[in-house]
Amino acid sequence: MAKNVGNKTSQLCGGGNTSNNATFRVKSLKSNLMFLLSRIKTFCHPELVSGSHVFTGKILRFRNKFGMTSFKKALAFTLAETLIVMGIIGVVAALTIPNLNSSTADKEKIAKLNKIYSNLEDAVGRAQAVYGPVEEWLSGKTAEQKNLIFYERVAEFLKVQKTCAPNATGCFTKNQGNALKSGLFVTDTPQAFYQVILADGASVSFFPYGNDNNCSESGCYNFYVDIDGPTKGSFTYGKDLFTLVGGSKDGLNKSWAQNSTANKANCFKFGSSCSSWVLEFGNMDYAKADSSGKCPNGKVLDWTTNTSCK
Repeated sequence: MAKNVGNKTSQLCGGGNTSNNATFRVKSLKSNLMFLLSRIKTFCHPELVSGSHVFTGKILRFRNKFGMTSFKKALAFTLAETLIVMGIIGVVAALTIPNLNSSTADKEKIAKLNKIYSNLEDAVGRAQAVYGPVEEWLSGKTAEQKNLIFYERVAEFLKVQKTCAPNATGCFTKNQGNALKSGLFVTDTPQAFYQVILADGASVSFFPYGNDNNCSESGCYNFYVDIDGPTKGSFTYGKDLFTLVGGSKDGLNKSWAQNSTANKANCFKFGSSCSSWVLEFGNMDYAKADSSGKCPNGKVLDWTTNTSCK
């Protein structure tokens, strides 16, 4: 039995002279550990104790089916080390996760607005292909007639789950307070016109009108879009409520807000014309800037060269 133990020890260490390896029997955990500590410098791999190769792990004892004892080395972190690492991870997470969440939320809003823009642009184009230019729909009609005709002909080519008449509830949120901070008149709010909830849950209001500094032709129109629908979000311009401007000739105009200095300024001040920014530049960094367009890092947004706070 002693011979077998000696042979197994020699094999375990990769061969070599076993004359100095006395046979031993396991009597207690204490005696085995003392033996290992006294032999660790020469046991199997003596190079582990030279230079920087210092073994600091734990010794684990195992008994195989033949009754012989074998030993394995196991490395582990101390409790203090584990707590330090967890603390570092916590600090990094606290600094990065809010920014990641904000960035993800902005990307979702941008994607929603782009999708709604494409759907409305397609609906207007198809309606004009069937009924002629928008300005012909509106010519010689009263305001009420314009509202109804424009809504019926465009909505025909949209996937609508619910319709609301002017000044009716159910399609847009009742909270007009945040929207009115943009300086719009009470009669120029989404609820004043025909409204629908689309199949994806977004709210759309249809507003045909004549012409102004945003649109120089007679067949001009607005869409008010709440990308969250009537039950979610803050109903705030530039965050979840956007205005899309179009006309018979050019369709929906992505860059309409750049037609005037006032519109550009209103995006930073009120958010009321920021749909152009989102559709043109693909970000919502105007929300990070102050009323003059200045970002937290000092960069000033200007609708031309500086279109991101990064």
